[in-house]
Amino acid sequence: MEEYPQILIVHTNYDKISAIADFLKNNGFLVKHIVSPLEAFKLIPTLDHVVGYLLQKESKPLSAYKMIDYIKTELRQNKIFIVISENKTDNLSNVEEELADFELPENPNKKDLDKLLLIFSGTQKIQTNKEKIYSLDYLKEVSDNNLDFIQESLELFKESLIKDLEDLEFNLKLGAYKEIRSLAHRIKPSFAMLCNQKGVKICDEITYDSEDSELPKLISELKNTYLEMINLIKSDFPNLK
Repeated sequence: MEEYPQILIVHTNYDKISAIADFLKNNGFLVKHIVSPLEAFKLIPTLDHVVGYLLQKESKPLSAYKMIDYIKTELRQNKIFIVISENKTDNLSNVEEELADFELPENPNKKDLDKLLLIFSGTQKIQTNKEKIYSLDYLKEVSDNNLDFIQESLELFKESLIKDLEDLEFNLKLGAYKEIRSLAHRIKPSFAMLCNQKGVKICDEITYDSEDSELPKLISELKNTYLEMINLIKSDFPNLK
């Protein structure tokens, strides 16, 4: 069973953020719009599957950063917090930088929307009773949540793995089993990078625990695992090159 997560937008003028709301809806989110912070505070405890908030920077009577502080301290929620401003600025105080995950202009460009989607990556669908197909947790940790680095890593995974899998199939036709095992050992870190344990396990089987006769089936399973990952990554990141 899959449940689609919710994002709450608090903004006085829906028309100004309708493009952002439509973008999120088109990427698998349920979007709820509220005009005032006080109305939002009453609603938040009743909502299920909320993964983040988009908050108007200069809202009244509370600014976005005061809303974030209240939601974290009083409502005890630690979600994703995006601040929507009339004009994006990098002149944030240290406290504001720590409170918000990203500041988004009301009229975002493609790069802004790509970053927004990347921040919410992994929350598009809540998977239950199912092994994770991929996760960005490791990439976020090693890059200190550098969005450009994460995007580049996904593109590298997409392009390099398909070539490596083609090489596996080519060497299978040649009966070059030693080369196949060497390739599988080299491929393994790419699956580990995206926390796909199934791919890691198959690579280990090919490298250490398989008979030559078992390699065609294992290579096919590895390719299917890659395709399953890429299909989900493309769904989560439609603008990926």
